[in-house]
Amino acid sequence: MIRDRKNLSLKTPLSSVTLVDNDEQALKDFQEVASYIVEELNVLDLKVESNEDEYVDYKCDPDNKLIGSVLKKQFDKDLKKKIASLTSAQLRDYLKDGHLMIGDIKIEQDWLKVQRVFNKKYDTSKQWACASNMTSSVLIDAVVTPDLKVQGMSRELTNRIQRCRKEANISIDEKIEVFYELPADKSSVLHEVVSLHTDKILKAIKRPFLPADMKSEKAVLLGTTDYENPDKEGEKVTLYVCKACPVLVEGSMGNELFFPEVVKAASSGGAGQFMIDSNGFTYWSPDGQKKVANLADKVSMESVVKAL
Repeated sequence: MIRDRKNLSLKTPLSSVTLVDNDEQALKDFQEVASYIVEELNVLDLKVESNEDEYVDYKCDPDNKLIGSVLKKQFDKDLKKKIASLTSAQLRDYLKDGHLMIGDIKIEQDWLKVQRVFNKKYDTSKQWACASNMTSSVLIDAVVTPDLKVQGMSRELTNRIQRCRKEANISIDEKIEVFYELPADKSSVLHEVVSLHTDKILKAIKRPFLPADMKSEKAVLLGTTDYENPDKEGEKVTLYVCKACPVLVEGSMGNELFFPEVVKAASSGGAGQFMIDSNGFTYWSPDGQKKVANLADKVSMESVVKAL
């Protein structure tokens, strides 16, 4: 609802949400479920503020019918004016005590309908999206920075992978590998999305996430999907979900490398990718972990197997 007011998609992360309340216990309760709140609102940080006067104003509307039936002629223009001018502090006391004195007239509980609203500084600000009721007052920083936009795209990329797994009926335990094919244009923001957030994608999918040129021609394709840059039509990442299998990417092979033994050792894992060149041996296990063994000059097979 708050995002709708600023036309902000829930898919785009925002920097922070601030919860405002003068009740310290309420703020502690919010902090105890902070992880749930930031997840649901898709924000990076949760802040709490107890200084309500900085953010919100208390306003009230009298129940004219109820008050008039009790006070009769005492409920005149002067009293109505005094009710309209009640301060936030007075209305907080009214809610706390259940009554309020205006001169010698006692304003009873339920005579006033009290509301909390954000003041103009925040309610009309381009930076903030806000909403308030008697339960909570929520303030979200609505500025979408380039970094936040890239984070949102990486999250949506991850969602596409998970959705593809589900549509292909791939079980959670099934060993797979995910390959990505980026646009030819190196300046595309999608290159930045992948390069900056590969670790987060790996953590989410818990499987290897590799460039498409590492995909074997014999790889068994289980599913494919695209993620298109929302700001540039036709610019997309193509994702391939394949059965996991060991693949050798041949480079400049050193003479001292025991090639058959390396293949046997890598294959014993049942999945993953490994690359061998004159500089070293690199292996990506099925869970996306990258391991490296130094193969400079003479190489012992023990170091290679340990890398697996």
